[in-house]
Amino acid sequence: MQGASLPNLSPYFGRYLGYGVDSGKLDVNMDYEITGSRIEATNLIVMDRLELGQPVTSDQAVNVPVRLGLALLRDGDGVIEINVPVSGDLDDPEFSVGKVAMRAFVNILSKAATSPFSVLGSVAELAGLSGEQLSEVRFVAGKTELADGERDKLDALAGALKKRPALLLNIRGGVAPDADGLALLRQRLAEQRGGSLSDEEWAQAREAYLAGERSLPPEALGNLASARGAWLRQQLAEDYGVDEAQLFLLDPERDAKADDQGLVAVRFALDAR
Repeated sequence: MQGASLPNLSPYFGRYLGYGVDSGKLDVNMDYEITGSRIEATNLIVMDRLELGQPVTSDQAVNVPVRLGLALLRDGDGVIEINVPVSGDLDDPEFSVGKVAMRAFVNILSKAATSPFSVLGSVAELAGLSGEQLSEVRFVAGKTELADGERDKLDALAGALKKRPALLLNIRGGVAPDADGLALLRQRLAEQRGGSLSDEEWAQAREAYLAGERSLPPEALGNLASARGAWLRQQLAEDYGVDEAQLFLLDPERDAKADDQGLVAVRFALDAR
């Protein structure tokens, strides 16, 4: 089947996705094998320029960000191409090829919408870089400086964003109070002492900070959290060529996590227009 009108499938989309279809074309290449009443099939489904229409109230609709899932499945030309397997018993009165194929598509879309960075990881094809790793970058404590190897993540994210203009990247700057606080304190004390800070002086200052007996200026951690988010946005826009309209800064996180090496994670989130 070539060039079918996707708006004709609005009832299916409304039932399972919670949206009608405004526009788009559908190609389907089917390979069916029937033995007795048993059917085994594959469907290569190609949706070109699929655009959702108005929301539809449906108890059967999936509770996932549908627009995000579609934005992830589209390639750079706005085409969604997926293989949908179908199997069942034709004698079963509840069995319907159309319903099974639609539900399989909905499952694929739901997985993309609920694990978006895993989809980007597979698109980027970066060996050894998981979707979970793509969802954050790690900074050196006390600085707006990425840890070694973290720029590979920015490269992968930028490539995916440039191919999918409907995708939006939310950047949440952040600080880890202990790791970043200690690093900032050490920098401050070293500057006050002309760059010279003995191990004994630092040990005393560190203990006092962790005990709450010594503190930083109230704005110090907040400024660092905001600076990290702004730095990432600038890097992605200027160095990697991502459209600024796809990049958004969220309220910074003030209790971010630090790993065993003291590296601080700053998180990303994906959205869609």
